[in-house]
Amino acid sequence: MMSDELRELPVGWKWKKIKDVCSKIITGGTPKRSIDDYFGGDIVWLRLADVHDKKYVYQSEEYITEKGLNKSSAKIIPENSVILSTRATIGEVVIAGKKVTTNQGFKSFVCGEELLPEYLYYYFLGNTNEIKQLGSRTTYPEVSKTSISNLQIPVPSLEEQKKIVSKLNELFSNLEVVNKLQKEADKIGKDVMSAAISSVLKLGNDNIQLPIDWELKTLGDVTNESRYGYTAKAKKNIEGVPYLRITDINDDGSLEENGFKYVNIEDKNFKKYRLKNGDIVIARSGATVGKNYLYESKDLKMVFASYLIRFRLNRNIVLPKYIYYYLNSHKYWYFINRKKRGGAQPNINAKELKKLEIPIPPLREQKKMIDKLDELKTSIDMIENEIKSRDNLLEKLPQSILKKAFAGEL
Repeated sequence: MMSDELRELPVGWKWKKIKDVCSKIITGGTPKRSIDDYFGGDIVWLRLADVHDKKYVYQSEEYITEKGLNKSSAKIIPENSVILSTRATIGEVVIAGKKVTTNQGFKSFVCGEELLPEYLYYYFLGNTNEIKQLGSRTTYPEVSKTSISNLQIPVPSLEEQKKIVSKLNELFSNLEVVNKLQKEADKIGKDVMSAAISSVLKLGNDNIQLPIDWELKTLGDVTNESRYGYTAKAKKNIEGVPYLRITDINDDGSLEENGFKYVNIEDKNFKKYRLKNGDIVIARSGATVGKNYLYESKDLKMVFASYLIRFRLNRNIVLPKYIYYYLNSHKYWYFINRKKRGGAQPNINAKELKKLEIPIPPLREQKKMIDKLDELKTSIDMIENEIKSRDNLLEKLPQSILKKAFAGEL
């Protein structure tokens, strides 16, 4: 940080140049590749790939020999030195867990008596953008030894550094745990609706007997009409009628809010291909074969494209939303994966889809199940939104923690 930009520090802290708090700053080197005797030894030789997403480094993908070390500009870097990438990819930082060497893409810092290695590690981790700004504006930007040596950092007492490092170790350890839990929660969140459907619709093993007042019917049995969609060249400009395509349907059965295309369509065809409340469409071709959507009256008036099949259901037997929920169960997807044909462009036709077997309870029971699943879906959507918000928070949290640490605000 340049002197005219130095902010006020807590009492007892001082701005100091890195060269004044490090006993050595070492630039790495690479032995000649053409000489086999220089490689294959037992000396750790670090490249960028060896240090990514680590705090301490102990090994490398490639090793060099004593001869390779002596005949190149590579140098032994002491244990507990802080190693920073300063060429091309700037800002990767680790601590040497043992004696190592590096290629010329790194500067290594041997901390003096006033500076703890972990403190410097965390400082570099939290100030990547500032370090990048020191880089030369070339094809391969590089931070020179002079530039990084003169970088000023806030230096508290060793006792205060120990407290900061201890707190940061604790916070980052907890952050790792939260990240793992978040990934698990995200995975569970994606599966939980399918599990809920299976539970509420009583979709157990195939050999479980249906309740006495249930019937096993096919999709064809409960369908009054099925139709392939309208073929037309769609336009982006808002002219004509919204044209529902496979790409407009999200994985969760909702509609993509932006990007609808439109078609001009004659009245007679509009009546034939217009979606009505309770219609279900299923993708018949492509990587997303089986994807489905339930049209409800609150949605835009639209017609559907030719790679979709519309099923208009017999409401004396089934409620459309009951079928829609079934089409999001593991049993439905097992059926789709078993029946779809083709390799690069898998497909399924209406005749095959009509063979799908569905357990049908009485209408009053269907209504109760729908209400229960609607309630669960609302809760699951809220959880998934929380997870997405937490994703954004977790991305920013490390930098936020580090900035507070080096302002004396932890």
